Parts: sequence; C-alpha cells; structure tokens
Amino acid sequence: AVVLTVKDPPSRGASAGGEPIREDYLFIRMNVDKNNVYQGEPILLTLQIWMLDGWGAGYGTRSGVPTQPSTEGFYSAQLEERDGVGELNGYDYKVREYGRVLYPTRTGELEIGHWHWEGYANIRAARSRARSSFIWGRSRNTQRLEFALDAPPQRIVVKPLPDGPAGFRGAVGEYSLDAKWDRATVLQGVPVDFYVTIRGEGNPDAVGEPAFENPEWAYFSEP
Repeated sequence: AVVLTVKDPPSRGASAGGEPIREDYLFIRMNVDKNNVYQGEPILLTLQIWMLDGWGAGYGTRSGVPTQPSTEGFYSAQLEERDGVGELNGYDYKVREYGRVLYPTRTGELEIGHWHWEGYANIRAARSRARSSFIWGRSRNTQRLEFALDAPPQRIVVKPLPDGPAGFRGAVGEYSLDAKWDRATVLQGVPVDFYVTIRGEGNPDAVGEPAFENPEWAYFSEP
C-alpha cells in the first residue's frame, strides 16, 4: 500500500492570496563557507538552483549545463551533483546543488566570479492545476517563464602561511598518517605489501608520495 498525504497549497507567499509570482518559481544562490583563509586552505563553494515544488511546474536548463563561475587563482576540485529540498516563504522547493572545493594558490584578495544561469519554468494556469490531463510542456493552459539569473561574485581574502616545518610541500589541512604491513610474519623471498595511508581534509594533490629510506634487508619496488 502507498499512503499519500494531500494538503492545500500554502497560503503564504510573495503575492496576494498565496499565489506564486514569477520570482517564487525559480531562483539561484551561490555561497562559500568562508571568505578569509590561508593560502591552500580549502573553501567549499556551492551553487544552488531553487525550483518551486508543486503548483504544476516543470523546469529545464536552456544550455544543458549551468555556466560555472570563474575561479582564477584557485585549484578546483569538482564534487558530485546533489538533489535536495528546501522551504522559503511558506513554499516547498526542490534544490539542485553543484559543489566545488577551491584551494587558493596565491595570497591577497581573490574573486570567485559571478554565476550566470539560464533556464525556464513551464507552469499551468491556476484554473487548470487540478486537472489530471496535463502533459508537461504541451498543455494549452501552460505558460513558459524564461529566466536569465546572476549570483554576485564572492571576494576571498587569502593570508600567507606561517613558516612551515622542514619538508613542507604546501598541503594545508588536517591529516593523519598510518603505515603497516599486510602480515606480521614473512618468508624470505616471498613478496609482502607495505601500505602508507594518509587521511584528512585538504587538497589531496598537494600530498606527495611518502619518502623513506629502503632497508638493507629487502628490495622495495615502486608504488
């Protein structure tokens, strides 16, 4: 059995009578988790598309892929796209989120450029929302709203790092190091694996391969 809960449309909203207006249907947001960092410190950048849930609306992206903001001066790592939900002004929203982790490569004031996104919303007229014969994008009672949206740029202040320890290669973050053999007892001439594991938060490409002196009693191959 499938149990459905049916509720009336929300009575709150930006327009009189609770009917959504154009700005309620679709908007974008761009955020960073911090604006003041050290060189190499990770910054989480999130790009969100908010789409009004229900109200007979269907959505699409005009270009197929959202235009990404410029990130000159940062090393960038893409995160997986995520779909979630949100609520604003009494309305429920579907939220599509694109994430990137940015690592500033130089000091000073850097800028994450503005984010431009273009898409549309196909909405049904209020008198036809209760009908079950609606076909997305084909109903004569459907109105298409075109959107060309911009999120403002983000300014990031990057401070220089204090003097690092000997052998510092630029990896900024929190890391832990573990090393172990795959067995405690070995036979002469029989290969055995040696594992070095680095875990933590930070730019993985700034973490180099471990350096250690090969013991005289064994031959070590390349990793």
